[in-house]
Parts: sequence; structure tokens; C-alpha cells
Amino acid sequence: MRCFLLDGAVSDEGDDGFQDQLTRAYRAGIRPLCLCCEPPVPMYIADIGDQLVIKRMPLTGGKHDLACPSYEPPYELSGLGPLLGDAIKLDPVAGTASLKLDFSMSTRGGVAKSDGTTTPAAVARNESRKLSLRGMLHFLWHEAGLTEWTAHWTGKRHWWQFTVI
Repeated sequence: MRCFLLDGAVSDEGDDGFQDQLTRAYRAGIRPLCLCCEPPVPMYIADIGDQLVIKRMPLTGGKHDLACPSYEPPYELSGLGPLLGDAIKLDPVAGTASLKLDFSMSTRGGVAKSDGTTTPAAVARNESRKLSLRGMLHFLWHEAGLTEWTAHWTGKRHWWQFTVI
């Protein structure tokens, strides 16, 4: 179980009343601190559906202890390193990410001529790195934690649900 510093009190995820403490901290806008290492690492509280969950701040995965469930290898080792700063811009203070995509989010036809024929729209190319649709999905799955196993999934997810046909 992870231990956190919530509003000056040390709390364990398994403690009775932890959700009540989490609710009070969420309403007060208090950031929990993960006590897996020294100095403690700032986290944030996410409201997901009907439950509150403590999540790590962007770009802080490498600051956690290796044994901490919030630990994540640096982006340079995960393959996302070359995309940071260009295709992926993370704002750790606001907890947001800005993505540059290599595909259009909408469709647009060609330019119509006066005689009724169409010509393809001119395409401008930029040499900066951008995320493909697959890259964006992998990034979103990774950030949402869908690529990790948690105890909450026991009996709900099986290997055959992930096979590709």
C-alpha cells in the first residue's frame, strides 16, 4: 500500500476513513505527497466517476521509488522521449498535455472550381515530429493506466479479451 501526506497527516491507502480524508483534501484543493522517497513527490486527486483516485503528476514518474506503484521509467527509455517538447508538450503545473497530430481531426473536400471540377487542396508539410493515430492511442492508453494491471481488475479482464484477430 502507498502512504501519502494529506493535509499534514500520514495516510495509507488501506486505512479506514482514507476515502473521507481524500474527499476533504479534494474539496480543499490540497495536493497529496507520495512518501515513497525523500523528498516526497507531489501527486493530484482525480475524480473518476464516483470515486477519487490519487494519480502522479506528469513527468514525475521517475522521481518515485522503484518499488512504488507510481514509478515510471523516464520518457527517454519508453520511446516517447524524442516526441517530448515537439509532438507532446506537457505542462506539469496544470497537469495538461498538448499533442501535435500527424492526421486531421476532421475531413475536408477539395477546392471547387467554377467549372464544377475539383482539385485537391494544397498540402503544407512541416518537418516537426507529430503523433500518428496509433501513437496518440498508445500515449492515451499509457497515460490512462490502461496498459497496467491493477487488483481492481481481478476476475474482470482475461487474456483472451486482448487477443488481436
